[in-house]
Amino acid sequence: MLIYGFHPVRETLRHRRRGVTRVLIAASPGRRRDEIAALCRESSIPISAVTSADLSRQVSGVHNGFAAEVEVPGASDSSGDPDLVVLLEDVQDPRNLGALLRVCEAAGVGRVLIRDRGSAPLSPTVKKTSAGAAEWLRVERVPSAANAIQALKKDGFWVYGADAGGEAP
Repeated sequence: MLIYGFHPVRETLRHRRRGVTRVLIAASPGRRRDEIAALCRESSIPISAVTSADLSRQVSGVHNGFAAEVEVPGASDSSGDPDLVVLLEDVQDPRNLGALLRVCEAAGVGRVLIRDRGSAPLSPTVKKTSAGAAEWLRVERVPSAANAIQALKKDGFWVYGADAGGEAP
């Protein structure tokens, strides 16, 4: 998978270096380029200098001059509270999913469960929109929201729900 943008590439290099196979840089010299290059050197990750036009042909969004080839991730380790779990169901827009992951990471969520069917995949667009937060969260796909809720209850979790179309309490 190719992820792109300064923040997603930096956070991947900071948190999940072993999954990065190569970094592509088209950015001009400066602080951001130096930071990415230093992170790559620390982990012996190869850097390829490319033109901005070449990088634009490879990615479908704003890349800020940075992209990284990464292995498809498993469940990441999370620095958040393991007792705070968020279950997302039917978030189809990748930008909305990325924004939600950014909020979850900022709120200290330990795990994010995403229902498989009807939800956006963890695509480069999601990672770009999350501004790198997706690399710091433990994200798991679940086949059934109802079963996930029952499992959480069995483990002693209190479950609260929200519905955008619901009535005010």
